[in-house]
Amino acid sequence: MSLPRLPILAGAGQVPIAPSPQPPANSVSVPPPSVMRASSLRSDDATASQPRKLEVVSKQATKVTALSTKLEWKIDQFEKLMKLFKNGQNLISRQFGVPQAPTVCWELHVYPNGKREEDMNNVSFFLRQVGLQRGEEPIMTEFQIYALDVSSQRVSVCRDTKDFTNQQGRGKFQVSRDKMTGALRADGSLLLICEVEYFTPGSKISVEPADDEECALEDVDEKVELSIRESNREMWESELFTDCVIKVGNRPH
Repeated sequence: MSLPRLPILAGAGQVPIAPSPQPPANSVSVPPPSVMRASSLRSDDATASQPRKLEVVSKQATKVTALSTKLEWKIDQFEKLMKLFKNGQNLISRQFGVPQAPTVCWELHVYPNGKREEDMNNVSFFLRQVGLQRGEEPIMTEFQIYALDVSSQRVSVCRDTKDFTNQQGRGKFQVSRDKMTGALRADGSLLLICEVEYFTPGSKISVEPADDEECALEDVDEKVELSIRESNREMWESELFTDCVIKVGNRPH
C-alpha cells in the first residue's frame, strides 16, 4: 500500500526560493552600455575602412538684373473721347523709361475710336519703343497694359512678350467700348497702367565664380553641422547623459 506524498516544508535555516520574475510581454531588452559602445565602434571601424574620395567643388554664379518701368496715366472724360475722337486720332503719353538704360524710351499710344478703319467704335492701345538707334538689336520685352476701375480692380487690355525695334509698336487693335466704359473711375476718367520689363541693351550674361561671402556662409553652415555631429558622437561614446531622454520632434531617443 503506497502512502500519499506530503509537501516538503522548509525547515530551520532553509529559505524558500521565489520564482524568477518574468519580464512583461511588451518589454524590450536593452543591452548594457559596454555592448552598445562596442557595436558603435565596430560600425565606425567599418566606415573608416571604406576608401576615401577627393571631392572638388566649383562654385559659380550667374547674376541677372532685369529693368522694370511703370506708367500711370489718367485720362479725363474718356467716355466723351471715345465718341468724339475721329478714327485714327490718338493720344500719346510722355516718354518713360529707366535711368540705367537712357537710350531705351517708351510711349503709350491710345486711339479712343480705333487706329484703323476696321477698328472704328473700338479702342486701340499700343506700347511703342522710341529710343533705340537703327541697326541696334531688338529688345525682348514683357509688357502689360490694364486699367484700374472704380473699385481699383484690374481691367486687362493686353499682355504679351515681344521684341521691339526702334519706333515699333505692340499692343491690341480692338478693345470694346463697353469694356472700357466699365473700367472708368467715378469721375469718368480712365486710369491706365503700363508695366514694362526688359534687359539692358547689349548686356552680356556670363558665368562668374561665386562671391566669397556666399561661399563663406555655406562653409559656416557646413562647419556647424559637422561640429554638432562630432559633439553627439563624443557624448555617445563617453556615455554622458545616459540618464536623459533626447526628444526629437514627437519621438524620444
